[in-house]
Amino acid sequence: MTGLEDIKPLYKYALLYLYRGGDPLKLSARYGVNQYILYSYYNKFRRELDNIDTRIKLTYSILSEGFSLEDVAEILDWRDFEELVSLIFREYGYEVIRSFRIRRPPREIDIIAYSRDTLFCLECKHWDKLLSPSILREVVKSHIDRCRLLGNISRYIGMKIYPVVVTLRHHKILFEGGVAIIPINGLANFIENHLSLVIDGLLMDVTSL
Repeated sequence: MTGLEDIKPLYKYALLYLYRGGDPLKLSARYGVNQYILYSYYNKFRRELDNIDTRIKLTYSILSEGFSLEDVAEILDWRDFEELVSLIFREYGYEVIRSFRIRRPPREIDIIAYSRDTLFCLECKHWDKLLSPSILREVVKSHIDRCRLLGNISRYIGMKIYPVVVTLRHHKILFEGGVAIIPINGLANFIENHLSLVIDGLLMDVTSL
């Protein structure tokens, strides 16, 4: 990221915001961003921003400089959001596969993250609005069905498979029928404490659902 690392944190944030198609006038009103400076940076680094690895490195740089995880996730597109979720699991030592495809019947799981006998089957919802209870129930129901299919694949038989939905926005961790619904800013805490959630009966293996 030649040159990008030297930019002030606010302008790193602004570059990602602009890259996603955000309104620079709103950014100026909210943060006092100088549009001339922003566009000079944008024109200089536009091609580098096309690289997802560059955007994720920029994301981590912004996080280390004081922006909240939710604020940063908000300016990523759905692909970058999934990659950010993947990186958080990798930091905790999990093997990660994105866009995992099941052949029969044809289904796709956003992310699977596994370590030893534990596997998280992840659905990522990069939606700007809070999910209503009825939509959450539908998302959870469909996701459980996909996770059950995953459990029938030979290499994953015998593993504890936990269905999880990761959202951009939610005020707190929710549980719907044994499935965890986690806001992105609570994901690290969830990974660290998931065993206690299993013991308490809040998070359940898909075979119990």
